[in-house]
Amino acid sequence: MRRVLLHLCIVVLACFAFFPVDPLLREETGARIPQPISASVPPTTVPPTRVVSVVDLVRDVGLPAVFVAIARCESNFDPAAVHVNPNGSRDHGLWQINDSWWKPLFDGVDPYDPVDNAAMAAVVYDEQGLAAWEPSRSCWD
Repeated sequence: MRRVLLHLCIVVLACFAFFPVDPLLREETGARIPQPISASVPPTTVPPTRVVSVVDLVRDVGLPAVFVAIARCESNFDPAAVHVNPNGSRDHGLWQINDSWWKPLFDGVDPYDPVDNAAMAAVVYDEQGLAAWEPSRSCWD
């Protein structure tokens, strides 16, 4: 029996060592959000005091909970995500805010900062509802 418990403890400890908690789910741990390398936009380094989860961002700006799923579908939770559209416009950040429609939102804010992008998504949502994210509805609905 002791041997079984010892093996179980070793397995549990190994799980914590090899499968750490995703930093996006931690609040203010000082962990850096891993950023993919992008040729068009440099990765964003979020200061430790600004590391928050997408769930917190959605709640803090008053967006519906479905915006967590929308961020996963639109950017795979990558705050530095950029998508170039066929018309040359670009979608930016967690919620892929389009610069050709919402250029005034980019004045003085960083679309790659998760907090700023969430605030921008809230403005877009207030203006258009979920219509702005309609192309990805099959993923998040």
